[in-house]
Amino acid sequence: MRYFFCTAIFFFFFNLINSQEYVLEYSFKDMLGNSSNADLIIKAHEAVFKVKDDDQLDNTNKNSNEGAMVVVFQRKNTDKLSSFSYSTKDEVFVRVPFTKGKQKEFIYKFGKEKLDWQFTDDAKKIDIYNCQKATLQLHGRYYEAWFTTEVPISFGPFRLNGLPGMIVEVMVFANPENKSGRQWKLLSVKNKNSDQVFGFHKKFFSNHKVMDYCSYEDTASLALMDFKRQKLATNAAIKAKWAKERGYESDAAITYLPNFFTGYFIDIPKGILEKLDKIN
Repeated sequence: MRYFFCTAIFFFFFNLINSQEYVLEYSFKDMLGNSSNADLIIKAHEAVFKVKDDDQLDNTNKNSNEGAMVVVFQRKNTDKLSSFSYSTKDEVFVRVPFTKGKQKEFIYKFGKEKLDWQFTDDAKKIDIYNCQKATLQLHGRYYEAWFTTEVPISFGPFRLNGLPGMIVEVMVFANPENKSGRQWKLLSVKNKNSDQVFGFHKKFFSNHKVMDYCSYEDTASLALMDFKRQKLATNAAIKAKWAKERGYESDAAITYLPNFFTGYFIDIPKGILEKLDKIN
């Protein structure tokens, strides 16, 4: 019975890989407990990765007691299109919504880049897959990916490409010392018709202005700094109104967690945390 099961699995993936057209479904959970699913649609030497968000979800969390510190967490940053990417062997295109300011989205691309994956000797079995761990540091993020060479797929979520096998699980951290972050997990591997979804997201980039990565960093940095200035101005106005209505000024301090401004970015612009720190 076990031999029959293993043989069936082998032929399933053999036919799947040779068809060169299939969908990997992943689940996603961020550090605040927001969850969603995503599809990685692969057609030969192209791939679309599409996050399926709920654009109504909002996880603001604060303590509003008078005289206390008000801590504001990251709100879910998404819209009806959500985040997605389109990859070829030579380029990766990314679209990220930005619902926090005047800039409503970032559309940018990378040229061909070989990701500096560091392979480890760590191994474990996840579901039916024998997996190996690889790590990566890229654009302000740290990644720990578990992949299996049993399914030789080189595409991964967003632009996590170049591993010699399918990504089964990946953790994403802003800081390798604090491993509380995002997590992607493989849910299923399917061979199904996804031409409409694939075609729409591929065509999107040819119908919009696409920035190179340097231009994206400049534009995103300016947008984030402008957003923080707006938040500080709003906070000052709220405190002034409070003082006028009550006859005294509240000593409550509003503090934003570090990832409030960058937590929903896939690629953090270089030097932006230092620039944001200087805005008070």
